[in-house]
Amino acid sequence: MDNPIRRRRPDEPAAFKHAPDRFDDLYVATGRLRREGAVFSAKSEILALELADGFDIMAPWGERQTGVKGFLILSGREVYGNNAETFRKTYKQVS
Repeated sequence: MDNPIRRRRPDEPAAFKHAPDRFDDLYVATGRLRREGAVFSAKSEILALELADGFDIMAPWGERQTGVKGFLILSGREVYGNNAETFRKTYKQVS
């Protein structure tokens, strides 16, 4: 993926990569600013499947992802992995 947008959540050191041409479809500006720049919020919800035995997948952007314990996330048409600790810090259940 050329020139991915890297976004950090304030409480999470992991960076999220998205193609620049998809950013506006995925996020909306909150109107808040931080020292690092503007704060954005996701526009959509995800579906997540907890995997107690871990995962080993190829993410849509070509990166191999492995985890001893974690979640598979369905976001739109993309499926990717997320380790359990990061998932719990990043996402909240809405229904």
